[in-house]
Amino acid sequence: MTSNITNDTDSFPGEKENNYLLDSCPPAKKVTLLENVSKITALIVIIIASLVGNILVITVSRRNRNLRTIAYSFVINMAIADLMTTVINMPESVIVEIRNTDQWFPGEVGVSMCKFWPFLQQVCAFCSVLSLLAISLDRYSAICLPFKRIMSQKLSRVLILLTWLLPVVSSAPMFVANNVVEISGELLCLEAWPSPFDPVKAHTD
Repeated sequence: MTSNITNDTDSFPGEKENNYLLDSCPPAKKVTLLENVSKITALIVIIIASLVGNILVITVSRRNRNLRTIAYSFVINMAIADLMTTVINMPESVIVEIRNTDQWFPGEVGVSMCKFWPFLQQVCAFCSVLSLLAISLDRYSAICLPFKRIMSQKLSRVLILLTWLLPVVSSAPMFVANNVVEISGELLCLEAWPSPFDPVKAHTD
């Protein structure tokens, strides 16, 4: 399956497209040992802090009855999205720094990961942003319209559902765009949009 993708001349017909892919998502540059260790240490500290912080937010909010409000339901939703972002997004950065290369995994597993991993990363990040937007809308209605009960339990559930549904729908094209591409003897997981969405192919077409 990997060979079909990496050697598909119709999908990636020329050097021009490969150069554009490298310019849009260049491989990781070689760094010194000190820089590498510093980045890995910083990433691990961020992961631990995010895991502990978000788990505490979820646990405290669920155990304290006074915090079981509409406002805190959005906070919990954002904490869950941030927690998933930490679990799904951050390990890839650590792996890249440890391996000190952007070279992707070969075989069918690598192709599947290239499809699903960026999709999940984008969904979690987008959901976190939308959760913050929902919190802002809730606080706006509570402060600017205190005598109007706009934000109800039913509406809050709908908004929370939308914070996950919209990212899933909008990120679905990532399954098409992300492919394992062989460039200069290395396998890379890159976004390669078909024309007319790809600027290089759209120009040639």
